[in-house]
Amino acid sequence: MEDIEHAVQAARERYLGLSVVAKGYQVHEEDIRAYCYALGHERWLELAGRDPQGMTAPPSFVSIPFAREVGLREHREDGTLPTFDGLPIPDLPLKRRMAGGVDATYYLPVRVGDTLTAVARYTDLYWKQGRGGPIIFLIRRVEYFNQRGEKVAEEIYTHIFR
Repeated sequence: MEDIEHAVQAARERYLGLSVVAKGYQVHEEDIRAYCYALGHERWLELAGRDPQGMTAPPSFVSIPFAREVGLREHREDGTLPTFDGLPIPDLPLKRRMAGGVDATYYLPVRVGDTLTAVARYTDLYWKQGRGGPIIFLIRRVEYFNQRGEKVAEEIYTHIFR
């Protein structure tokens, strides 16, 4: 357990506070329409098109513009990706990674014409002793802002290493 504790402490010192900024995604009506059709949200399009301030995107749309396709050559040997939102994944002694959930909060609507910026950073890294052995938790926060600097959304991801 001392090895786990030492590795987690070293990773905390190296990775906590590290941030990556992705700027300048302009929201287009076609993007919102494609997203809604892909998820079967045609009703959203009908309602969003009636907003006198302009078409709005479904709240969950906010992270989609920053997702990117990754070729197989960019994957690690175990098939996993080397980064989360551009943040390097810490080299931890427990290698099996799982999604532990996401907590999303939406503050303001995203509208056609908005220009979005995403700021991703690690906010916590800790370990616990589970029934089947040690478990490491890595917490990543992604905040999304519009062109006026207003926070439109925030997502907090929990990554589990076993």
